[in-house]
Amino acid sequence: MASMILLFWIAYVLTVAEFIASPVNTLRGSKMHLQRLEEVHFPLSFARFLSWVELVAVIGVLMGLWIANARLIGGVVLALCFVPIIIWGIRAKRPMSDILALLFFVACALVTAFYK
Repeated sequence: MASMILLFWIAYVLTVAEFIASPVNTLRGSKMHLQRLEEVHFPLSFARFLSWVELVAVIGVLMGLWIANARLIGGVVLALCFVPIIIWGIRAKRPMSDILALLFFVACALVTAFYK
C-alpha cells in the first residue's frame, strides 16, 4: 500500500512539473519546444491552444488535492492533450525514445487521475 502511495506522489509531481513546463515553454516561444513541433509539422496554433488547455487542466489536478473529481478530470485532459502530439511524432517517424517519453507522461497523468 505504501508503495502505491509513493508511486502516486511521484507520478503527481512529474505530471504537474511536465504539464506546467511544457505549455509555458511553448507559450513563451522556447526555441527547443517550437523546433520539435516544427520538425513534425505540428500546427503551432494548435500547440498553443493545447498549452492553454494543459495549464487549465493542471489547475484541476492541483485542486484535486481537495476535490477528487477535479484531479480525475484534469489528469484525463492532460493525457488526452499529448495524444495528438504522439500521433504527429509517430507519423513523422520521431525516435522511439521521444514517443516513449511522451507516453511516460501520459501514464503519469493517468496514474494521477485514477489513483483513489
